[in-house]
Formats: sequence, C-alpha cells, structure tokens
Amino acid sequence: MKTASGTLTALLATRQFFIADLFTITLADGTVLRHCSGDMNLSDGTNTFYANTLKLERGRITTAVGLTVDSVDLTIYAGSSDTIQGLPIPHFTRNGGFDGARILIQRAFMPTFGDTAAGLVYLFEGRVASPEASRTQVSMKINSELELLNVSMPRNVITPGCQYTVYDSGCGLTKATFTVTDAVASGSTALTINSTLAQANGYFDSGTLEMTSGANNGIVRTIKSYTVGVVVLSHPLPSVPAVADTFSIAPGCNKTASVCNTRFSNLARRRAFPYVPVPETSL
Repeated sequence: MKTASGTLTALLATRQFFIADLFTITLADGTVLRHCSGDMNLSDGTNTFYANTLKLERGRITTAVGLTVDSVDLTIYAGSSDTIQGLPIPHFTRNGGFDGARILIQRAFMPTFGDTAAGLVYLFEGRVASPEASRTQVSMKINSELELLNVSMPRNVITPGCQYTVYDSGCGLTKATFTVTDAVASGSTALTINSTLAQANGYFDSGTLEMTSGANNGIVRTIKSYTVGVVVLSHPLPSVPAVADTFSIAPGCNKTASVCNTRFSNLARRRAFPYVPVPETSL
C-alpha cells in the first residue's frame, strides 16, 4: 500500500481540509473524461477535473478477501444539455458508449476547496459493467480487474458452430470494407427504414445500422431482417427518422458455412467443426 506524501501527511495532521472524489473515465476508443464531485473544478496538479458537466455519485465500495470481484455502483445524472461526444448521455449509453470503459476513482485532499490537491488517495479502479440509462440518469456497476478471471475454460472448444464473431480478430474481416451508406426514404418509421438499398433479401440480416445525421445521429441498432430496400430494426429508434437522414449499414453473419462463403468469401478462416457428433444419453 502506498504511503501518504509529506504534504498530505501535514495536511491531515491539521484536521482542517476539504475532500472530493475525482473520476477518470477512459472510453474504449481512448477518450479520457475527467470529472469530480463538488461545485467547482479541481486540479491534481496536472489535469483538471470538471464539476459542472457530469454529476456523478458513487455507492459504497465493496471489497473482500480472495477472488471475489470487488465492485462499486456509480450513477451519472444527466441534464438535457449534458452530452458526451455530441450525444445526450442516455443516447450515448444505449449506443454502447460506455462498453469497455475503465473508471478510476480517487479522493483529493485540499487545504481550501478548489485548490490544487495536496494529495490523492486511490479508492477504486475497474471496468464498466451493465450500464442502464433512463431519461435523466445512467446507472452502472464498476467491477475490479478480477472480473477478467471469469472466462470460459478451456479457451478453445470444439463445437459445430463458428467460434468467431464477424469482424473480430479471429474472423479477420474489416467492417469498413462491407459497410455502405444510404439515406432514409419516405414511409419510414422508428422500426422500419425504407431506402434505395439493392442488395439481395437477407443480405443485412443480423448486421448493424448506424444513423449518421438527423435526430438519431450516432444511434446504432441491430438489424432484425432485410428485404430489398427495407430494413427492419431489432429495436426502434428514439425518434422517427426524417426523409434524407443518412445512415451506414453493414451485413451480419449467422455463422453458417454458406453465408461465410457467399457473403464474405471467408470460408478459409471459419473456425467450426460441423462433423462433431451430437450429444447422446446412455442409460
């Protein structure tokens, strides 16, 4: 455990100081967000932590001896004007913005509130799990690094279905290569998007559609089904898209050999064992 610096030790000895929590949020794309509790911006001497952009409140930090995953609950209160990367925070969350994010929580000690921190105490660090968004707040649990031990073993399992996910490192395909763009046509709803797409029926099934303009800009949805020119989403968009709103769309993969071969020409990388015998029960 790290010992306190001389400056912090001296400050604690006075028994007169201010404290605040500092939150460092590192998104999966490398973007770093720094926020703090309190009513004014704070500094650790190098970085500024903002108080009036996101309002964060953490719960009790739970720790245990052994391999139990430590965790802490975090709530982000979002106003109508609060955004992350240009999106309202609930939309950003539903769009997967916090997926894979890491959060570091520290406590700052200051001689006067708003002054540069005399010292920082490490409280918790972990990965975001199960973020949920409502109209005014986002709730999430942060799990410690021990969560990484919760993996299936053995790593490689012999199964009839392909073990890769389309566009991942094992699959080897680049999503941008198969992504096309188009615009919303008349008659569209929040669940059904009409377009000028001419690919064959089923081509975009299980793929993804991302709105790139309009009221739904940045929102991503999984595609339930596709027929020529008509995209049916698995969940409706927050708002009915306007005619000429643009979107990008990429096909999905049902992990069958025929789709892997005809749609992606990637059969050589398919990791499946179709001739594995089915399980049988012996009496």
